[in-house]
Amino acid sequence: MLTLKDDAVTIPKQKPQKPKQYTNATEKKVFISNLRLAVKYYGKYYLRRIFKVTKGRVLHDYMRH
Repeated sequence: MLTLKDDAVTIPKQKPQKPKQYTNATEKKVFISNLRLAVKYYGKYYLRRIFKVTKGRVLHDYMRH
């Protein structure tokens, strides 16, 4: 005898989509140029360490304390 669990077909759940970081091409260009300037000023490894510590969140006034 089959139960409901045996007959059920599992449907894979879809992951929710991330919202887009930018809405148009101009925003994308500005975002990329700001990122390049930050890497040039702070350095790639320092930015990676900060993002790892903050888990990607922006902490305003982090450097002033």
